[in-house]
Amino acid sequence: MVKKGTILGPRNAITQQGKPRRPPGPPPKKAEDIRTERLVMRMHPDLLDQLSLLARERGMSRSAYIERVLLGWLNSDPRNPRLDGIGRKVEGVPTPHELLQTNGVRFGERWSKFSELSMALLGEKAQDQWLYDFQDQAIPSVPPFRPVGDGEDD
Repeated sequence: MVKKGTILGPRNAITQQGKPRRPPGPPPKKAEDIRTERLVMRMHPDLLDQLSLLARERGMSRSAYIERVLLGWLNSDPRNPRLDGIGRKVEGVPTPHELLQTNGVRFGERWSKFSELSMALLGEKAQDQWLYDFQDQAIPSVPPFRPVGDGEDD
């Protein structure tokens, strides 16, 4: 038995309320959620195959998988600002310099973990000089005191 049905024609471009109908598909993203930059990489086909396999295991595209790996690496370095899942700076969390000044022990623990991760992934620990350079940047430079009207012409 064949079920009788009605054949639907094309939908009207205007709703019953007189408003234009939104095109089909997912709703448009907010402007701040749109990724506007593009990164192109050259790589060996074997590496590409391995990345495809790992991304497929996690149910995501290669691009999303590589983005997640990069975000994880950047978020593991305590000198970097915290990034969300699409790479935007997270608002409302302490900046790396604030964390260093307010909770140096936690910053040191994160640096130690980052150094171990660097050793595991890159074969060398994070250089302590990088941390010293970062600490020097955290201390605001104070211009020398110069009283007003000291007799010198500007």
